[in-house]
Amino acid sequence: IVSEYIHQEQNSTGYYWSKIINSLSTCIDNISVISPKDINDRSATKNFKHVTFNSIKFKTRSKFNKVLTELSQLLGYCKQLISCINENDLVFSGTNPPLLLILIAILKKFKKFQWVILVYDVFPDNFVPAKVLKKKSVIYKLALQIFNWAYTSSDELIVIGRDMQDLMRVKTSNSVKMTLITNWADHREIKP
Repeated sequence: IVSEYIHQEQNSTGYYWSKIINSLSTCIDNISVISPKDINDRSATKNFKHVTFNSIKFKTRSKFNKVLTELSQLLGYCKQLISCINENDLVFSGTNPPLLLILIAILKKFKKFQWVILVYDVFPDNFVPAKVLKKKSVIYKLALQIFNWAYTSSDELIVIGRDMQDLMRVKTSNSVKMTLITNWADHREIKP
């Protein structure tokens, strides 16, 4: 399992990944979780091997510093993925950080592992409403091709909601197996 966040206290991504990790670790042996080291590191469960790495986090929120932070994190992921993943392993990742998708797609060309993506952010599409990129820009069009290639490089996509399923079918030319999970929340745990 490869994720930027794995602790339910971190954010909604961490919340869902902690639930997934805890659930999978009760029925699957030999799970390794690769994530950046959290200064408040706490294991979600003791039933898996937690592989962490240090990365530089720049404090200011400028676009340049965000890119540097992502590149630092990407180097950490790259090192751990190269050393941890073996042929015939199953890699399960989400869609964050965005460059991780491209890294795993490239590594998959050299190491023959299976890859399942839980799609909860669709890149680069969500860069448009976030006003990071303009839909008609050359950079967006190039990023669209690269990310679509990365999604198509996976063995399976787990999509959340029918709209996302329709979008991912278009992005992958319906060439990747998809599992649909309808939107839901545990109303006993999530309160206003």
